[in-house]
Amino acid sequence: MTALQPLVFDDTVFTVVDRDGQPWLRGPEIATALGYERADAIARIHKRNADEFTQEMTDTVNLTVSGNLQSSTRIFSLRGAYLLGMFASTPPAKRFRRWVLDVLEGKAQPTRAAQAAPQQGDLFGASAQQQLFDEVALLRQLCATQARLVQLQEEQLRGRKRAKPQPLTVDEIKLARSLKAQGVSQAGIARHMGRSQATISLILRDLH
Repeated sequence: MTALQPLVFDDTVFTVVDRDGQPWLRGPEIATALGYERADAIARIHKRNADEFTQEMTDTVNLTVSGNLQSSTRIFSLRGAYLLGMFASTPPAKRFRRWVLDVLEGKAQPTRAAQAAPQQGDLFGASAQQQLFDEVALLRQLCATQARLVQLQEEQLRGRKRAKPQPLTVDEIKLARSLKAQGVSQAGIARHMGRSQATISLILRDLH
């Protein structure tokens, strides 16, 4: 596990961890970027919402912090960092989410010390970069679908009270895509996922 070119958000310089060609960020540094005073703020957010994070989004590893001294540190993939930004209620959270998407799309600027190094989009191999592009597209679709779902729910609530539905997850969108690709009808997908057909229609509307 090695370090990639540093990334910077406001005054926070991330020591990026290279994990199988993918950039992962350290929890304490994410806490600083989001404006938390305590370094363990991210660990507490993760603990409260552990069921939302997959193994591909976070892990605990031993990292060298000083000389030969190693410390157990929770790290997050860019997708995991974006989810942390969704849970955070601090002022920088919204800008942090946009910044993560810029990193995924290769638009973020490197630190001053790394200006002579390859551009951000060259940090990762072609296949890894394509995977990152797919991830950001999925995240953008999730945000757009959530917004449309909220609008639909508000329209329904004008006429009658309904139980508050659980928010959509990235895994649900992936599952809906997979079932659709296998030829399962929207009604069948809705039954399998325990969602309304209107919700499934919103998820699949942008798929081509």
